[in-house]
Amino acid sequence: MYITGFVVVDGDECILAAADADCNIVVFDRFLSCIPRRHSREMGTVMRFCRVRMNRRFNYIRLIAERASQHYASNGTPNISQLVLACTPDFSVGLCERGLLDPCLEAILTKIEVNVGGESGLQWAIEHLGNPTTAKF
Repeated sequence: MYITGFVVVDGDECILAAADADCNIVVFDRFLSCIPRRHSREMGTVMRFCRVRMNRRFNYIRLIAERASQHYASNGTPNISQLVLACTPDFSVGLCERGLLDPCLEAILTKIEVNVGGESGLQWAIEHLGNPTTAKF
């Protein structure tokens, strides 16, 4: 049984992981975002770029919420005792305030702001919670 679930999000990728009582870390899911970074200099494409970027960002946040519900909740009850959301503030607002996250997971949610994503962001979130630094991946 897993005790703590981790959702580490940045603009490039998302990692869904969990830790058990022996500090063993299991990565359930890892996927990349498809949010565009650049646009051309023409004025007509700037507005289109902004619209496409916002739509893809919303779809990315919705996908994170769906996968978190798949891995950490079943039949309206959480499978873990604590869920740690480690992300930049803009993704935190998108996940929590829009009501996309499952209500049973919102009740056990702990937010942590990180500047990095990926495995280094996961390691930082583990250390920030006060778990031993001997976590095994």
